[in-house]
Amino acid sequence: MADLYLRHANRYEVAAPVSYWWSSKRGLVHSSTGETRNISDCGVLVGVGECPPVGAAIQMTIQLPRLRGNGLGMKLHGEGKVVRVDDAETTAESRSKKVFAASVHFYFERSEGVEGPDLKSELMKTVVH
Repeated sequence: MADLYLRHANRYEVAAPVSYWWSSKRGLVHSSTGETRNISDCGVLVGVGECPPVGAAIQMTIQLPRLRGNGLGMKLHGEGKVVRVDDAETTAESRSKKVFAASVHFYFERSEGVEGPDLKSELMKTVVH
């Protein structure tokens, strides 16, 4: 049921590097990297080589692109649950073999004394056209 809800959220196409980690049922910590395919204020679709299993609790860090010029922008941190794993549609730009979707609660890394922006407005500014 949660998966259906996520599909109704506004999704923004943003290609950004992701680092993520999860614990196996045996308590082993796994980590990997990938790239976002799209992101919303309550979830993310990530292209990866190694997927966490459906139902796994996951933590991630997403480095958003800079709004103007080159370089890195704001950093998002999130905690959530993997809701879907699929084979990826491979293209020349993407070498990912798998994708996973996760329901995630995001929060911005904030500099001292600086109030963080609204996630939806920040994502709209970083959308890849």
